[in-house]
Amino acid sequence: TETNMFPDSFDLRSVVEAQTVDSAWGGFASQVLANGPNPRQGRKTDNAHPPIHPVKHATNLEGNEKRIYEFIVRHFLACCSQDAQGEETTVEIDIANERFTTHGLVILARNYLDVYPYEVWNAKTISRYEEGQRFSPTAIEMVDGETTPPPLLQEADLIALMEKHGIGTDATHAEHIETIKQRQYVGVNSDGSFVPGELGMGLVEGYDSMGYELSKPNLRAEMEADLVRICEGEKRSGDVLRDTIRKYQDVFNQAVSQAHKLDEALSQYFGTPQLCTSSSGEGYFSEPVRKCPICKNSDMAIKKKRDGCFVLSCLAYPNCKAAQFFPSSVLDLTPHHSMCDQCQPPPVKKLKLKLKRDSVPPFMGEEYIGCSGCDIDLKEVLSLRDWLPPGHMTTHHSTAATTTASRPTTSRRAPPTSAPGPSRGRGGGATS
Repeated sequence: TETNMFPDSFDLRSVVEAQTVDSAWGGFASQVLANGPNPRQGRKTDNAHPPIHPVKHATNLEGNEKRIYEFIVRHFLACCSQDAQGEETTVEIDIANERFTTHGLVILARNYLDVYPYEVWNAKTISRYEEGQRFSPTAIEMVDGETTPPPLLQEADLIALMEKHGIGTDATHAEHIETIKQRQYVGVNSDGSFVPGELGMGLVEGYDSMGYELSKPNLRAEMEADLVRICEGEKRSGDVLRDTIRKYQDVFNQAVSQAHKLDEALSQYFGTPQLCTSSSGEGYFSEPVRKCPICKNSDMAIKKKRDGCFVLSCLAYPNCKAAQFFPSSVLDLTPHHSMCDQCQPPPVKKLKLKLKRDSVPPFMGEEYIGCSGCDIDLKEVLSLRDWLPPGHMTTHHSTAATTTASRPTTSRRAPPTSAPGPSRGRGGGATS
């Protein structure tokens, strides 16, 4: 659950009272009862589940189960306790007309820190000083040092950043992390820390060079926030769907038109990009035009045959022989940056054709941009067949069928067992 607010109807006292018998934290639970449980509330609620909390006292757990249970109990009691209190002291010292400054902390009341060892108030503790006080330092040292880079991210760090920027939910964080590992955008060290992969760095640098921050979380975070607004009744799903598709389509079209910048960025790590070639040595364009509608696994790209004619062919050949053959009246054929909004599955690029003069009707001109999948004029003038291997004949007929779109199933994934400790005051909320 992402909820970090206890509802008013929740019986906090009975949950705390169940923990008073424990030998490790029972005394602290009794203090919480005496002062009255007063949890630090967060701002999120799904109105379906309370925050994670212990439901009863347990004594029969071992190993990781025991450690997880203890973390949950201590976190709950810390949230129901009082803030820790302290005084920060700034001391300015004059030694031989040289001014030195230091900061320190004096803890006045530990409160929730007494039950929550996962968080340490780690500011430097210094003695009390009075203004104008004179003293003799015990030692004066010159210490050499240097700045150090931040440590590599662990999974818990990455989840915290995803939550900060509004990416995913508790149920999808682990799935997103697994995706970037499988795609080799990152590697994982033996200690669990993440290392940027060459493919990941190349993609980030390529997107950044296009002038907009596709590598940043803003676009995804906006969509996630809109989904929450739908749940809260602030926006309509149809409006959000149209707005999201428009945003992503604009970005995609811009990315396609500047795809060479991705090549330039990735070539720093993988060398100069090469054209795909078939076993016969005939070259394919490196840009795919669309997903193959027959095998549905590979892309389709344009190939110039030995006789000078063009073919839009599946790159999985010879396993898939889907192809669309263009006549000799087509002098040049290239993918265009504009997209077809009719053909499925998207994205499907339109084609730019250079046509032989007087070989096509005047309305088409010598240059024409259209989709070879759904442009009726283009298909009729050039006698284009749909995705057939050479010599393949079909009997044309029409059928009627009713189809339904199956709803995706909901997946539930348990959160990582290593959750970060609460932040700010008593724990920064009632989640764990």
